[in-house]
Amino acid sequence: MELTAGRAGAAALLAGLRLAKRAASLGSVSTLVVHPRSMWAGIVDAWQLAAAGIGDGLVRVSTGIEDTADLVDDFLAALDTAPT
Repeated sequence: MELTAGRAGAAALLAGLRLAKRAASLGSVSTLVVHPRSMWAGIVDAWQLAAAGIGDGLVRVSTGIEDTADLVDDFLAALDTAPT
């Protein structure tokens, strides 16, 4: 998902989640989220990130085995706190 508020929106979303966990590696039975731009900062320059379609507001989500309704509620609540 790409948030229009950029890095601030992504940070607010990640901070607002209760169920999803921040992770650098997406490979678990739990729902995991990562902000790729932050993860790759200092390794790949801004031009390369943009060319790869990795914007400031991009959040990568790997859904796990939690109850679907709980995940939807969690993300909707977190998105309500994210700046627009």
